[in-house]
Amino acid sequence: MKVRVLPEGPEIKVTHDLGAGSNACRLDPTAITEAVSWVETGSMEKADLFVLNKFGPEEAAGRGFCNVIGTALDQGVPVLVGVGGASIAAFEEFAGGLAVALPDDAQAIFD
Repeated sequence: MKVRVLPEGPEIKVTHDLGAGSNACRLDPTAITEAVSWVETGSMEKADLFVLNKFGPEEAAGRGFCNVIGTALDQGVPVLVGVGGASIAAFEEFAGGLAVALPDDAQAIFD
């Protein structure tokens, strides 16, 4: 799995190759930290929207892109976050009732 830091940042591989048959978490926390660093050193000054494709295990643990989400909101930049079923409870706790769930509909997301 790779993450591309937009608009002009690098593409960063964020998983380890653990080999066939492995059931362990493949997430590479060091790579996530690198991606976060790229975003934090960028500017949100001209941003219309901050998109995080997945609120995952690192964010559920209070790491990852949590501070970036807060920075975007502090600067008045709307945030669109994908949340998988396993992370819904952690995301709801993180958001503290401030998040708005969107329907699974492309037009609703664009609107």
